[in-house]
Amino acid sequence: MRLQRLSHVIAFAFVCGSVVWAASVVWSAIFIVAVPMDPDWCLEEREVEVGPDRFETECVDFKNMLEGAKYLHNVRMRNRNRWWLGFMLGVGAIAGIVVFSVIPRLRGLRADPESAPVGAVVGILSALLVPMLLATVLPPPGKWGPAYLREVSRLRVEQAMKDIRRAVAKAARRGAPETSSPDPKDDPRR
Repeated sequence: MRLQRLSHVIAFAFVCGSVVWAASVVWSAIFIVAVPMDPDWCLEEREVEVGPDRFETECVDFKNMLEGAKYLHNVRMRNRNRWWLGFMLGVGAIAGIVVFSVIPRLRGLRADPESAPVGAVVGILSALLVPMLLATVLPPPGKWGPAYLREVSRLRVEQAMKDIRRAVAKAARRGAPETSSPDPKDDPRR
């Protein structure tokens, strides 16, 4: 494939972005398991600075220890999703370099010196923008996706809730107050 041909770039973007989107659907169903929270789960919030002129709201007092443990679990899942996004952008960059620079050289075609970095940028943009476009245009995968993905996701949520309840019960046996924040060390997956 050549960067000079718009049809090649569009075809690569569609294929790369579709593969990243499909992988993200599977990853979210299996490894990013957010548990549902009660509507009034947080009693007191505060803003925490996470960067220059960037703030996030953080709960400091929970309705009960179970809701606090759910919150910590969901924060870990959000962080896991950030790692997944970085990994998929890296895969897009590598795919762009391979498709637009390495393969043409192996086929004996003259590749421009800037084909590797431009291919990496095209790959990153494809891995970022095409999945966002597909997620906007298509209905949520839970509505039309394979039943086994919905079942796996449901079972993972149930298992996460069992683990959270077990950690809360362990903390309660130690005598922690019911409305206190949970101790992240009580998480059985750590």
